Amino acid sequence: MPDNFEERLLAQCHLCDHWLDAAERGAEAFADMEIWMCGLGSDPEEDFVNACAALMSEDERALAARFRSRRNRNLFIWQRAIRRVVLSRRIGTPAGCLQFAENPNGKPFLMEKGAPSPWRFSVSHKDDILLIAMSDRREAGVDIESVKEGMETNMLMRAGCNATERAALMQLPRSQRARAFLQIWTRKEACIKALGAGADAMSGLPDLHGATGDGQDCRRAIWHMGRELCVFDIDVGPRFAASLACGAARVTARSGCRCPGR
Repeated sequence: MPDNFEERLLAQCHLCDHWLDAAERGAEAFADMEIWMCGLGSDPEEDFVNACAALMSEDERALAARFRSRRNRNLFIWQRAIRRVVLSRRIGTPAGCLQFAENPNGKPFLMEKGAPSPWRFSVSHKDDILLIAMSDRREAGVDIESVKEGMETNMLMRAGCNATERAALMQLPRSQRARAFLQIWTRKEACIKALGAGADAMSGLPDLHGATGDGQDCRRAIWHMGRELCVFDIDVGPRFAASLACGAARVTARSGCRCPGR
């Protein structure tokens, strides 16, 4: 494995805190929630990709082998390695030793000693950007989409928005609709991921058009499936729309759980 391999991976990531208001930043309310943004940049050399693959499980390597495109295969391997290294540094378990499982709807979670870990996480990627949300106190869901120039939104709005959301989007100038739609969409996806639910639960979500189009973030608490979620927009630059949804209340950690580095 190349020298300083994991440090090189971490150098591609930074901790985001601008999803909170200045008054909330570092406050007790969400001090347990972290969001990491990672960017791959240039196509990595083969030795680096092989070192990333060495951290993965046999099942993960089998998934990687299904990609026909070398670029897409390398992106998948890099994303899985980044996920392992970031979680490893917070949890205190070697990256290659982390064990994962999935709930019936495909949401991944960590396993420790044969039981679900108190650490919850969510991952989303688009192009060469990866977001990782994690907490040992509450469920998390994160989603990112890329804003394409000239993107046609009418059909997407019909499929992905309710009547109230569509009406709000149609009030915006055409040039703003793509980003506004994708912001709504990522809020919905983040909620579904935080709930660990299937795609059919999306139709029951409340209106999430929020502060779309006026440059303000959406910060709200919603009730869905008997649970309360807080929804935040994440600023990851003009090419992307991204959102976080997390449990409004902390989940009691199991005995002996600690936050490494805190």
